[in-house]
Amino acid sequence: MVEQLEEIAEVEHYSTKSLANNVKINCNTPEVYRRMITYMKERNIMYHSYQIKEDHAYRVVIKYLHPSVQTADTAIELLQYGHKVRNIINARHHRTKDSLNIFFVDLEPSDNNKEVYNIDRLQNKLIRIEPPRIFNTVIQCTRCQLYGHSKTYCNRTFLCVKCGGAHNSTTCKKSTNTPAKCGLCVGSHPANYKGCDYYRNIKRSNKAITNKPINQQKVHTPMIDWNEFPHMSIIPTQIRHTSLRIALWNANGLSQHRDEIILFLKINFIDILLISESHITAESYIKIPQYNTSSTSHPDGTAHRDTAIIVSQSIDHYQLPKFEENFVQATSIKVKTMTYDITISAAYCPPRHNNKKEDYQSFFSTLGNKFIAGGDYNSKHVLWGSRLTTTKGRELAKLMQEENYYYMSTGTPTYWPTDPQKTPDLLDFFVTKGLSSTYADVTPSSELSSDHTPVIAAISSSVIHKQPTPKLHNNKTNWDI
Repeated sequence: MVEQLEEIAEVEHYSTKSLANNVKINCNTPEVYRRMITYMKERNIMYHSYQIKEDHAYRVVIKYLHPSVQTADTAIELLQYGHKVRNIINARHHRTKDSLNIFFVDLEPSDNNKEVYNIDRLQNKLIRIEPPRIFNTVIQCTRCQLYGHSKTYCNRTFLCVKCGGAHNSTTCKKSTNTPAKCGLCVGSHPANYKGCDYYRNIKRSNKAITNKPINQQKVHTPMIDWNEFPHMSIIPTQIRHTSLRIALWNANGLSQHRDEIILFLKINFIDILLISESHITAESYIKIPQYNTSSTSHPDGTAHRDTAIIVSQSIDHYQLPKFEENFVQATSIKVKTMTYDITISAAYCPPRHNNKKEDYQSFFSTLGNKFIAGGDYNSKHVLWGSRLTTTKGRELAKLMQEENYYYMSTGTPTYWPTDPQKTPDLLDFFVTKGLSSTYADVTPSSELSSDHTPVIAAISSSVIHKQPTPKLHNNKTNWDI
């Protein structure tokens, strides 16, 4: 064997060490390593190896990026920041296999790799980039079933994980009625069973190889310096005199968005966040630092539909009775300002119910003479900017006209279906009473990840001077020209 190695490289370029059942070869240069691997593959020599350090991708995790975002677009934007992407993988839930708002990104090794943690926006969304978690586990090869290496760098004989036979596990013909057999300890279980004596002995050993990415060493998640986000540079000029900032959003499940909600509230200086479809029940709860959370469950008590309000502890308020009906769920609070008291309500109207104006009025009548009720009404009408008018939207519009209610909407889509056969539309908006539109301004946002985008309303104590909508002409034709 020594003579064969000398044919590949000179002695000073590698070293060998005899172990119990094999020989360990350490190569001094990547070129020698590659020649060794090529030589062993050509002669079908059994071995396992590891990826050399210079070929290691720099792996990071991008959080809060919606799964509908194209990975190619993300790679292009990262390249503009100076980071070349090798691969992007969208993480999936381990049980449901649904796509999560988490992406694993492999970057090409570079001196500026750590600068990627300074990026806080991608695809016009607030995101966070972190190193992958460290798992204290021992990696197992799915080819030979031994621990400490992966199948990518293994050329050992196949060992079936199911029956212990010398063949690929994917071609195993063992029936489900036949007991499994471990090829490592000959026990009656699969070879990847974590209760296997062979695996337990490795875990007890001080020489166990942990599955720890190289780029996690001495890498820390950067903390955001909030001094870089001065109040006046974030908030548009027309709402700088705002006394109350209210946002609404259909979260489609609140608990998995906690971290990005904290970031959203902080950057946008949100006082009150109205949540539709919070999926909170009497047994569940979510805590946001410096904010209080109130919720209303669906009448059947299960984690679907429902609403919640997240309100800053600096806001003087108290909770009102919950509105729990099949056709509307709402969470309401009474807010005390310097000039008046106003009811703020988070509402959700499930799409399956064909609400009449009497149904809407039974809810709005509980809010008093001055209120803002925002949420996902699932009621479309061209009046507030929807693509078309539905029966529910027509009923709500009739009620608003009769009761002198007012709507506040962005006029742009807030619902972005993942089904390509469906068209984006406006479903989320505010319904108000006793509040002049000259004291309010509404702006869209795209900083939270669900199939709905948030809407931010600025309620001012003084008149907000809004910029006129740009037009292609001034409606007057000068015929003298």
